[in-house]
Amino acid sequence: MGDNNTPSPGSQTVDSSRELDDPTAPCPLKECGITVWCSGATDSKALKDVDVKVTPSGASKPTDDNGTAEFEHLKPPNQDYTVTVTLKGSNAEDYYWDDEDGGNATPDQLTKNVAGGAIELYIFDALKLAHPKIQLTWEADGAAVKDVAVKLKGGKPKSGEKSFTKTDPSGLSNVPSGEPGLRPDSYTVTFPSGLEHCEIKDVENNAPQIDVEAASTKTFPFVVRKYYIKFQVKDQFGDAVSAAGYLLTYPKGKDPESGNLEETGLVEKDQVPKGDHTFAVKTIYGLSWGAAGEAGATKLTVGTAGKLSAKLSGFANGTDVTFQIFDACKPSGEPLDTATGKVKGDTSAEADWTPDAGKLKDVKSGRLVFVAKVDSQQEISAPVPIEAKQTFQVTGPDSHPLATSLVLKFTGGLEIPGNSENGKLEAAVPLGQTLLSIGLPDQQGAPGTYKPPGGAESAFRVPKTS
Repeated sequence: MGDNNTPSPGSQTVDSSRELDDPTAPCPLKECGITVWCSGATDSKALKDVDVKVTPSGASKPTDDNGTAEFEHLKPPNQDYTVTVTLKGSNAEDYYWDDEDGGNATPDQLTKNVAGGAIELYIFDALKLAHPKIQLTWEADGAAVKDVAVKLKGGKPKSGEKSFTKTDPSGLSNVPSGEPGLRPDSYTVTFPSGLEHCEIKDVENNAPQIDVEAASTKTFPFVVRKYYIKFQVKDQFGDAVSAAGYLLTYPKGKDPESGNLEETGLVEKDQVPKGDHTFAVKTIYGLSWGAAGEAGATKLTVGTAGKLSAKLSGFANGTDVTFQIFDACKPSGEPLDTATGKVKGDTSAEADWTPDAGKLKDVKSGRLVFVAKVDSQQEISAPVPIEAKQTFQVTGPDSHPLATSLVLKFTGGLEIPGNSENGKLEAAVPLGQTLLSIGLPDQQGAPGTYKPPGGAESAFRVPKTS
């Protein structure tokens, strides 16, 4: 910048005899000149190709190899001329006009009164910018940390923010090529990406400070501490478990992660958050039927609301669970019915379900199973009998309702005893079983009729006994 404390060479008066000897020469008393000199105050280097503009004349030119730009025959003399200098190219990468030493608001601009016949000298001294480096190494083994984004923010407004290059294979990061360096200042260093869940050793809040001096090329080293976890899954024989899914839950700040065990049964994660981690193998177990909202039903009834339940591990809370209902003799293919639920608390899932006669009309075995599925993981329940209420009508010889004892025998060996009231017996019959016979132990030799639901009426007679 122009330094008001720098001794000025003063006005230089041109010999007026030139006007007498050469009448065509300009009159030095009527014209004036300006010499501009730009140099690096830090390294005393002449700055070439600095743009120089003189107003109000409008003249402009770059400085030469000596850092000088000369403007001759300016007029009118005896007025203020302002010189503005602008750094460009490599100069803008390496230097800056110091505007923070004494409050000079326009360090790239000086105004002086230039007298007639004088050549006024303007001196601009630029300070050299710093090009420091940041180096990262792992605390554990001292190896370089590569591909880490680096950003610096200065404490002074003019310093601003600067994004460095990502660390290279040697762990170094610097000012990007073609961009200006840093002004002297205290800078906060942050790492926007590449060091997630890591710590800078012995520096609080991951906001290390560095003090950068003018023209510095110093390398500032930082040591990075990271955390890792390992889980080994083995069976009861000590062999590695493979091809099973798992769920890894991290401490707050990182989403859970699902995966599949490799052949070794080993799960190893590097650069993870500090804190407690939970590891669970994906498993579905403890399947049960429910009736009236309670688990542990031993049989189901068509039309009565129930519940399907499963215990789980390794699945995130809120994960969808599908329950498929099958005939126990055909537990695959197209399900008879489907219900859905969600994992709750990472440990269980359930779904409300009501057996529907229309959907279960093809059941042959009288028993149902359900399959609980999450992604590719599934488990099948134990069979449970499913029955539907049926009404049997009994009439006597005179076709009037008969109140008597009955024993209903079905395929599969099931016997259902009961008493008909007003000629009707209501019994729960397993789905898919066929009535083989009706016994009337209290009616000897009396005729009877049987009309199954939806079927034709048939007559029979119970033999008399002596």
